[in-house]
Amino acid sequence: DSPFWGDTSDVFEATGLRAAAVAAGIELIDFRDRDDWVEIPTAEAPDWEDGMLLPATMLDADHVINLPALKTHFIATVTLALKLQIGATEPECRRWALANHERVAPQIAQINAHLTPSLSLTEGFLGCINGGPTASIPGSEEGDVGLVLASRDRIAHDVVGTAVLRQLTAEPGLLGPATPRDGPHAADAAALARGIP
Repeated sequence: DSPFWGDTSDVFEATGLRAAAVAAGIELIDFRDRDDWVEIPTAEAPDWEDGMLLPATMLDADHVINLPALKTHFIATVTLALKLQIGATEPECRRWALANHERVAPQIAQINAHLTPSLSLTEGFLGCINGGPTASIPGSEEGDVGLVLASRDRIAHDVVGTAVLRQLTAEPGLLGPATPRDGPHAADAAALARGIP
């Protein structure tokens, strides 16, 4: 894992992930401490400055299980299976990515062209339905959603998740086109032939 804000180790502790991992005998990896980055050249990631860096740990894994949240996001529209992959990029190139809002959707698609999780699983019992990604942002709002999404298809997963958020949010216009399938993440990812056509 590698959150954008804060220290990853603190997040492991606050969420209970470290205790759960220790109990299960699972190694936790903080991508901020890694040096095994694989460079994806600009030709394959044209919306990234000087290409992007992804962890060999994920690229070489037999299976990756993607565990996104169910959130609106003031930069990326929504946080679901496709957008979560930004957390796998090297921190410096990620900071540059989120500073260029117009490029976020194609950048997310380009990450997903290289990282293919076996399963995306969203526990959406409580979601950030307005002003995400965090409850600390003024005007943000959490809501009881009561939903679990599981799919091997990230685009289908995000289309359904966006449709659910659109029903719950007070600001549906901020979630992009009225048809979730035409939202920026899904449309750009589909253009790269990932998930549903």
